[in-house]
Amino acid sequence: MKKWLLLGLVLVALISGIAWGPVTHYYIAQETATRLRITDPALLAAFRAGAIMPDSYLAVYPWRIEQDMFHAEVYIKTMEALAKTLEERAFILGYRTHPIGDAIEGPYTTGKPDLGLAPEFIIDALVGQEYDLAGARIVASPAVQTLMIKAWYIAYPTHPWKPDIAFLNKAVSYFNTWLGLLTRDGVEIDPVAVRVYAGWEGYVQQSIDKSVETIKVAPTPTPTRRPQPTLRLPPNLPDWVKKYIQDRWPGVIK
Repeated sequence: MKKWLLLGLVLVALISGIAWGPVTHYYIAQETATRLRITDPALLAAFRAGAIMPDSYLAVYPWRIEQDMFHAEVYIKTMEALAKTLEERAFILGYRTHPIGDAIEGPYTTGKPDLGLAPEFIIDALVGQEYDLAGARIVASPAVQTLMIKAWYIAYPTHPWKPDIAFLNKAVSYFNTWLGLLTRDGVEIDPVAVRVYAGWEGYVQQSIDKSVETIKVAPTPTPTRRPQPTLRLPPNLPDWVKKYIQDRWPGVIK
């Protein structure tokens, strides 16, 4: 049995259902952010984390209704209402790419032959080897984790289970383990799986296109630039003084 299969069975034992996996969601987020020109490192990190964190429950526990609750529109809209910072807004925009991609992936993998592996593992392996994603990992800051927890308490006030920081950190650790395993060189993919899942690239591209189209209607978070301070100098200053200031602080003289 190939090493990738052994590795996959350990990971897939924790998951079920039909959806893109963490590597594919990461790639969709990366390409979507590029097309939306989200380049600030902190905002890009939040965007990528948002794209993967909807699967937090399934990363830690076997499937239950809570997995769907993290994907529900009522929960996402609650986070949107609570978001105050650019980082939080970027996180939510990335979060929205997740259900968009899952909706496109579902019809593609439905009815595929059972190869003993969840579709997300196979396609994650294909994506991880096709694209340069070495070193891929997510960082969910305390701010976005707090946002997720607050939104849960508001959206589902009577639900007995509640997420906390320890739970979300465990999910992040799992996601980063998965990303690290499937994006490094040398992962072998069974030729049968390659044939069965031929054409996956088009569905991933559809996920990117639809994400860009949907998110474009919302303001893309861009870091606020501080205005350049200027000085109005007395007109009788010697030229050498003006030159001295201009050389050391370009643009400050009006």
